[in-house]
Parts: sequence; C-alpha cells; structure tokens
Amino acid sequence: MSLVVFDDSDQERMRKVAKKYSKKPEEKTEEVDDNVEDVAELSKDAKGGSELVYHRIKERVDPELWNHFQIILSRVRKLEDKPKILWFQDTAQDPEVQFLKDDKEKAKFVRFIFPSDWSLEKYNMYLGIPYEGSVVLKNAIVPIPDHKKPTKEDGKIRLIYFSTPHRGLDVLCMALSVLNRKRDDFEVDIYSSLKIYGWEERDKDFEKLYDALREMPNVKYHGSVSNDEIREALTKTHVMAYPNTYQETGCCTAIEAMSAGCVVVCPNWGVLPETCANFAWMYGMVHDKEEHARKHAYVLNEALDSYWKEEIQMGLDFQSRYYNTFYDVDVVSKQWEMMLMALREKYPNK
Repeated sequence: MSLVVFDDSDQERMRKVAKKYSKKPEEKTEEVDDNVEDVAELSKDAKGGSELVYHRIKERVDPELWNHFQIILSRVRKLEDKPKILWFQDTAQDPEVQFLKDDKEKAKFVRFIFPSDWSLEKYNMYLGIPYEGSVVLKNAIVPIPDHKKPTKEDGKIRLIYFSTPHRGLDVLCMALSVLNRKRDDFEVDIYSSLKIYGWEERDKDFEKLYDALREMPNVKYHGSVSNDEIREALTKTHVMAYPNTYQETGCCTAIEAMSAGCVVVCPNWGVLPETCANFAWMYGMVHDKEEHARKHAYVLNEALDSYWKEEIQMGLDFQSRYYNTFYDVDVVSKQWEMMLMALREKYPNK
C-alpha cells in the first residue's frame, strides 16, 4: 500500500533532528576500497547477510561437489582452473561487476547465480547477462523457531532495526522523532554498525547518528551483535521498522523478520517488493529523507494501532509459514546441490 497524506507540522522538528547528527557536505562517508578479496573473505570477522548465507549453504553441500567448482561470491579476484560460478549479491551498477559488459569475460563462467528475479532482470538489462546460464537461488535463513510474542499485557510494543546504518537508519531516527510526539507505547531496539564487516573506523561517520538515537528515552542502541542474538531478539519483537534507502538484491533482514512473525514496514525499493511478497506494510519510495521519515512514521503508527487485530495476527502466522518454507536454508541448499550435480555432468573435469 502507499500512504501519502501527512501532518506538515512535523517538518521543522525533523530538520532540527536531522541537523543534529548529519555530516557537513564535505564530510562524506569513505567509500569501500575496491581492492579487497571476495566478499566471503572480506574480513574474517564479517558476519553480514551475504557471508552468513554463503557459509550456511556451503556447509550443507557435499564438499567434494562444492570444491569441483570455484564459487565466487560477488567480487572476482584470482581465477582458478575449475568451472567457475559467479554468485552475485551486489547491484548491477556496482563498479565491481562492470567488467561483465565484455562478452569474453562473461564466457569465463559456467553459471551466474542471483538471489532474486529482480537482480537477474537488472543484470540482464544493464550488463547483458543472459537468462540462459543464469539461476535464481534465494538468500536463505535458518527458520526462526515457533514462539509467543510478548502480549499487550506484558508491556509496550517492540520495534527493531538490524541492518547497517547507511541503509536508512538516519531516516528511522527522524521517523521516531515524529512518532514519539504521537504515542509512548513502544520501544525500539537498534542493532546497527559497520563493525559487522570489521570496519570500525568507518563507524566514526555515524557517531552523531548513534548519539541521537541513544538520547531517545525509548530507544536502546546495541551496536552490532551476533546473528544468534538477533534471532533471539526477533522472538520478542513485534515490528521491524526499515525505511530502506539502499537498493538490495536479496534482503536477509526482511526474510528473518518475516520468518519471526514481525510486521515489516518498508518502502517499495530495490528487491523489497519481491522479497516481502505482499506481506509487508509497504509504501511508495521517497528520495527526500525528511519526507520519507514522515511517510515511514505514518505507516508505523498505523501498524502499531493494528498489530493486535485478529486478522493481522492470522496474516502473520501465514507469513511465518511462507518464509519458513521458501527461504529455509535446508531447502535452498538442496537446490544448490541439484544444480551443481547437473553442472558437474556437463563440466566433469576441473
């Protein structure tokens, strides 16, 4: 759904909040150094969605079958004398993949793997990656076990954000400022920093934002924690607030939240319409961040008002079953294994 009517009285307050933690124009966030290893090896401490998916799939596939191929996650460096499979997680506009405009470079790979149909479509449009020779294998999770959410009688509704800060945390901060003027029956857990990728130095660009969140009485800023801690937190969470501003190709954050039976509030940006499969409380993307914050706050407010309605609870039960079926890592690993077995017959020699 798309909701576009708002109270203009919040605009000036949000400008003040934004100014409090925003960087000056010249203080731009440092871009990621392109001269790094494949994403899976980017940092031995990295625990992002792509790394988790890679290792979870790999550990479930027969090692002999897996090692028959060179399976490269997103970023190509040294090529081995094996049949090569390129598994994309970056967008088609990423500088790392522009070499694929050359058909000779495409020919080096026996398969291209995408986490979504949206991603495959963009690579086909921008880089000429053929549908023939491409396979969509979803980013997968370990399903969140069945659990009971805290009830209305147990206390306030709990919200969560657990993505990196550059994907919309600044918009959420402004949205919470708006929402806090309307109600006081919710609490927010923020699990976000670049330490998840081993990039502690780059976190300095977001310290003002983190400080602004820490000053909100109903917000707990936790930084980065393990995926096990996130999964435990999701069992106690009702709503994921995700005003995403960064195009993703396969959103593990949304998948885990929906497996856990959380209402997800997000824009129709990047892969999210595909990943969220009509379950999310979705609104039209807005590139102006202040307007985006107002829109996100509006939909969040409606979600909080509606959460305990019987029809919403029935929908969330169905949602959990859907994600625990189609995004189960055991199911997706079998799909990987079937594909690799067929390819080994076609490319028997390393």
